[in-house]
Amino acid sequence: MSKHFTNEERFAETVRYTSFVNLALSALGFGSAIFIARKLGADGRGDLVSVQLFPMIASLVFAVGLPHSSSFFVANNPKSARTVTMDSALLALVFGVVGTIVSSVANWVYLSRNESSDEIRFAGIASSITVVLLPVLGVLIHSLRSVNRFRMWNLLRFLLDSSVLAVVIAILVGARATIVIILAPIVWLLSLLGISCITWSRQSKPIAEHIVTKRNLLAYGFPTMLATLPYFLNFRLDQIFIGAWNGSESLGVYATAVTWSAASMPVLSIITVLVLPRFANTFHAQGDEVALIIRSCVVLALLTSTLLAISGPVAIPIIFGQEFSDAGRLSIPLSFATSILGVISTCEEVLRARGKPKDPARAQLIGLAINCVLLIILVPAHGPWGAVFASLGAYTLVLTIELNKISTTCSVPLRELIPRRLDLIRITSFARTLLRKSQ
Repeated sequence: MSKHFTNEERFAETVRYTSFVNLALSALGFGSAIFIARKLGADGRGDLVSVQLFPMIASLVFAVGLPHSSSFFVANNPKSARTVTMDSALLALVFGVVGTIVSSVANWVYLSRNESSDEIRFAGIASSITVVLLPVLGVLIHSLRSVNRFRMWNLLRFLLDSSVLAVVIAILVGARATIVIILAPIVWLLSLLGISCITWSRQSKPIAEHIVTKRNLLAYGFPTMLATLPYFLNFRLDQIFIGAWNGSESLGVYATAVTWSAASMPVLSIITVLVLPRFANTFHAQGDEVALIIRSCVVLALLTSTLLAISGPVAIPIIFGQEFSDAGRLSIPLSFATSILGVISTCEEVLRARGKPKDPARAQLIGLAINCVLLIILVPAHGPWGAVFASLGAYTLVLTIELNKISTTCSVPLRELIPRRLDLIRITSFARTLLRKSQ
């Protein structure tokens, strides 16, 4: 058995620490979204979202799954962690440079079709620099969890996701030009890259033969990307369609509803991010634990989405402003749709830890095809509401496929993946323990 998580108390402590970080990130992201929306308005927020859409997609494509691949092989080869990570980071750098060029061209074309100003189009090019930074940072940061350096991993990923603070700071000092606002988080990411490199330079050198080749990394990473990309596209494709058909203001309102509904994701990812190091290289006779993890994630998804759906219509106009009142109504179904995505993430990590990265890829590609068809039909006729129901349909289909695959692969009956009353008790008990620890 792997040395990771042999001490259950240490694992529980890691879960608690990760929970605090995720909740802090959720509060930070939500607070930043409120500030940006109030300062820039629906139109300005829509412009900011539009220049970031293609770079975010390209950063996933041209990462070719290397952050996941590196984490998997480091977990299986901890004595060669530094070499595996450096090889993965180098590959990410090479692919990222190509991706930056592709993203710059795509962003210019996309924003030109929206009749945006030259300043917005140049902001789109500047935003494409993240296409090379995010994959490299993903490799350097997420591989740390596979060598049991969870505190450093949590710290660095907190700093990574806190790059939105640079946007807030830029706006606070008076910046209103989109290109200036976009450059602020890029400077933040460059600083974090230096910190991450120093962290790995202090990691002990390999004390075992390096047996993971670049071909191995890409063979695992590429199908992972084929799953991650459709997952991300299913979450962002609706915004691309709305931006193209309905303009920046509608996109700003819809993006605000998405921000509200996505408040459940940091909570759900508490489980997701610990699946791979928990199971990699130790996946035998663990069907019961897999079922427990899936059920716990479903319970969390139901609790958080219900809370967000109930509070959204009242809270969003108060918090974001009356011009975002439509976002409150959109947030009701979107809250449940986004929680399905959270469960999907956990299912996919289970399958990847089992060494089957192609299974999530197939499910996500099917979901993406269905989503595209539904968006083409529904968005022109029903606008943002069409996008909501297209997403609900696609997400539900993907989840159904992946639950069936887990049932087959892990020898777990489907009925064992349905939440029980005891699972709710476990979740509430954990929440109480977490609150006591925070006091």
